[in-house]
Amino acid sequence: NGDIIQVLSAEVDLREIVKSIEFSRLGASGYAVLIDKSGTLAASGNRGIPRGTDMLQYERVRRVLSGEIFDGLGEQDIYESPFGRVPVVGAGKRIPRLGWGLLVEWPLEDANAIINDVRNQVLILTLFSIMAVILLAPLFAARLIRPIRKLKVGAAEIEQGHFEKLVE
Repeated sequence: NGDIIQVLSAEVDLREIVKSIEFSRLGASGYAVLIDKSGTLAASGNRGIPRGTDMLQYERVRRVLSGEIFDGLGEQDIYESPFGRVPVVGAGKRIPRLGWGLLVEWPLEDANAIINDVRNQVLILTLFSIMAVILLAPLFAARLIRPIRKLKVGAAEIEQGHFEKLVE
């Protein structure tokens, strides 16, 4: 019959979520941005984008809000950020129940610096291991060969007719 029987109203405090996103960092300079379903910036770890900015002007934001998922692993996930005009690795996903979008961007220079550091550490460890093997191999070989040499000397003594000679 169209009569309203009951009305429920609720207020949700997003301050903790906003604070978490604003203080989050990916590497040295990566950041996350939270966009509401109308395309307005709700929170950002990038200090250069003020809260309340209309983010629908950015294609990637529109695509995330429409439900497209970017996992940060594909070639399309390396692009020039519209927020800082620097190359980034980006990921984004729509939060289904809210219709909001979460985007994360990590400047490529920062991401590559970490990869290069790991590569250099592996290279140094590998070179150190090779040098250790080269230095220690002769010592281990000498210890392995010592009993064989004693046996050879003892066999030569027995061959000479010294049957009382013990081989230890």
